[in-house]
Amino acid sequence: MLICIRILLMYNAQAIHCLYLCQGWVSAMAIVYEYYEKNTLYQGYMLNDRFEKYISDRVGPRYRDEKGDQLLSDMGGTNQVGFDSTMLKTSVSYIPSRIAEVLAECFLMDSHDILIPYNRLRDSINPKTSITGPDIIGIANALFVFGETKSSSEMRHPPSVVDGKSGLIAQLNNIKLNKDKRIWMIKWLGHKTLQTKPDTNHAAWLKAKQQYFISEGRNFKMCGMLIRDTKPDERDVTRVYSKVSADMHASTLLDIMALYIPVPIQRLPEMVI
Repeated sequence: MLICIRILLMYNAQAIHCLYLCQGWVSAMAIVYEYYEKNTLYQGYMLNDRFEKYISDRVGPRYRDEKGDQLLSDMGGTNQVGFDSTMLKTSVSYIPSRIAEVLAECFLMDSHDILIPYNRLRDSINPKTSITGPDIIGIANALFVFGETKSSSEMRHPPSVVDGKSGLIAQLNNIKLNKDKRIWMIKWLGHKTLQTKPDTNHAAWLKAKQQYFISEGRNFKMCGMLIRDTKPDERDVTRVYSKVSADMHASTLLDIMALYIPVPIQRLPEMVI
């Protein structure tokens, strides 16, 4: 409870996170390191043995897009015309890095109250190829949230996935500096919320859009997520944090988080099946 009070006092935008941290599966996590400034933070989370149940019960269904399959089955009465709706289900490719991305999404939705209304795995024509664009596009407290996820079992700290042209630092800085890219992401999310659940999701999109344009494109949030199966080490996030938080506008929020999972990343496929 003391951690929650500290979060609430030091980083007001995380008040909802405080509530979620103290209940449900998230009580199985421990914050192993943290640092806050006015509009930025980094944190490391250690997950315990409840993680396996969370992966199978929460992450697995989203990765397989069971809601999407159900939606297709419910539309058009396929069974009525002699077409078995189970034929719509495809063989799922269980790729560890992609499962880690879905884990990051579920973590943000369940513990940080971030609305991620559209499962981007549906946009992959080839399930074995990467989807273009940022890994995370959502809404929280009337702010658009743009994020990137990297996973690594590498023993060095930070792992090499944070560096280079396609590394976490470069990807987050591109979101920070490229206003045209953010506009494209906002438009994309607007179309998707109209297609999924317009009564609530699109209303949230409209509020975030208003906030974004009133602030002249400065009021939004970025999330950088690292999935690690190593011992917690603050060096995993400090360089990412310092490189991305530099020269940030005061209206822009930044969360850099590392999730330390209790199983090897390469084992994730067998856990979500």
